[in-house]
Amino acid sequence: MAQRYFLFPLSFFGFILLFFPMSWNVFAFQNTLTDFIFMPLVRLFFPETDLTSDAKGLYLLVGFLLGISLIAQGFFLRMKTEKFNRTMSILRSSSVFFLSAMLLKYGADKMFKAQFYLPEPNLLYTPLGKLDKDILFWSTMGTSYEYNLFIGIMEIIPGILILFSRSRKLGLIIATGVFLNVVAINISFDISVKLLSFILLIMSSYLVYPFLFNTKENEKTYASIKPKWITAVLIGLIFIESMGPYLLRGNFNDDSASRPIMHGAYEVTHQGDTEGNSLFDLNIKRVFIHRDGYMIFQFENDDMADFALKIDAIKQTMVLTDYSEAQQILRYRYNRKTKVLQLQNTNGTSVLSAKAIPWRKLPLLRSQFHWTVD
Repeated sequence: MAQRYFLFPLSFFGFILLFFPMSWNVFAFQNTLTDFIFMPLVRLFFPETDLTSDAKGLYLLVGFLLGISLIAQGFFLRMKTEKFNRTMSILRSSSVFFLSAMLLKYGADKMFKAQFYLPEPNLLYTPLGKLDKDILFWSTMGTSYEYNLFIGIMEIIPGILILFSRSRKLGLIIATGVFLNVVAINISFDISVKLLSFILLIMSSYLVYPFLFNTKENEKTYASIKPKWITAVLIGLIFIESMGPYLLRGNFNDDSASRPIMHGAYEVTHQGDTEGNSLFDLNIKRVFIHRDGYMIFQFENDDMADFALKIDAIKQTMVLTDYSEAQQILRYRYNRKTKVLQLQNTNGTSVLSAKAIPWRKLPLLRSQFHWTVD
């Protein structure tokens, strides 16, 4: 009877697999299903929350899933032995496929520089002490393509190994070490995927346990999925989920991916008539255009102000929207040869002129390696 209580973690992992929101591609319907079932319940307790990473709503969702798992445990305790063993092995095998999907997905994101991407110009020109720990860590990791390639491969390897019975033990041991390191990083640098990484660590630790302490019985704890084509389909879907986006886009190194035409950093060379505009009354020393559609202004004291940016190339206008949804429209002129950006009010009066800075030549982004220090 005591063995039956070991099914509780597996039932919890099963509900995590079904309902924990992830940025899936092939399995994108999962988020819609989770929102439909659980969001009304979550909003009863926290009306302003959502199910994004480490939000209160996400913790509450996991609490709901734990409660459902306890209820399911009551049914499992009444199962006949054969049915119980089959249910346990199916849940264990499902958890292995889920872990493999996570390792391959995040491994590919690192290997192709989609997770720790090259720091945006506004971050490169922000004083070190003004950066939060998580942004600093993310930006530092993003400066090294080689290390991203290494840690990506180190996640992909166990993700592949755990799919096959002969290499599963080694794969789970490596995976547990990977997730332990991820948890330590997330806690130490206050990175907001603590809950997910902690769940993955618990899952990998639980799955590796039979191999470490019951080696004669470990294979009996996993279901033999028949017919074999089902296993092949599952493995194929995992590889499509993790590698598919990069194969479709043909982007295997985000450092070299194309950016918007005016993307970059600009040093202000002239600040003109602002006509009482509160933003441009301040001394602006740099302007940044972010690849994701933002314009960011850096002032003399190094404070920043950011705006959602929409560019109309035909009318040559920029619409800046602040956090209160207030908008202002500016005309712009951009010379591709001189890389000079000019901003004007809609009546034609000058706001500022700025010249592009070669930000990719900053020391932090140089490819450097030294065996010796002298």
